[in-house]
Amino acid sequence: VTWQATQREEPVAGPWQVYFDPEKGGAGEVTFDELVDWSTHADSRIRYYSGTAVYRGRLMVQRRDAAEKVFLRFSSLGAVARVIVNGQEAGIVWCSPWETDLTPFVREGDNEIEIEVANSLMNRMIGDAALPAEERLTYAYPEIVTPADTLVASGIIGPVSLLYRGKEGQ
Repeated sequence: VTWQATQREEPVAGPWQVYFDPEKGGAGEVTFDELVDWSTHADSRIRYYSGTAVYRGRLMVQRRDAAEKVFLRFSSLGAVARVIVNGQEAGIVWCSPWETDLTPFVREGDNEIEIEVANSLMNRMIGDAALPAEERLTYAYPEIVTPADTLVASGIIGPVSLLYRGKEGQ
């Protein structure tokens, strides 16, 4: 018998509940029907947000056999994510290939997922540069950014999917 690696990918459907800490200038609890770059969001409390936002959603796991491994794959991520499945930490994702192994933490059917995403301070500083000094959350002296600087891509950008990997006999 010859074994061949198999792989299939299924999108994770939204909506996602996302919490942006109001004490850090965030919007509080919002719903994302699609996963988008924070720096392109219409709400300035999200566009200029810097810190950790928490995404909450559901995963439907449907393995073809018990030996199949299950991975969470991000299309793109700005900057680092801590993945928690069914209350257990499943890993930290911070570089390509933008995925983590969920196999020990998932069960067949419905699963809870929480993803804590942290970005850099740059977007908050760019947003603050357009505000009067007394309204800013951040400061630097000398100032290192201007309101015209380009924002840094942040958050979970684009869809996430479940990647199933197994072996198939031939």
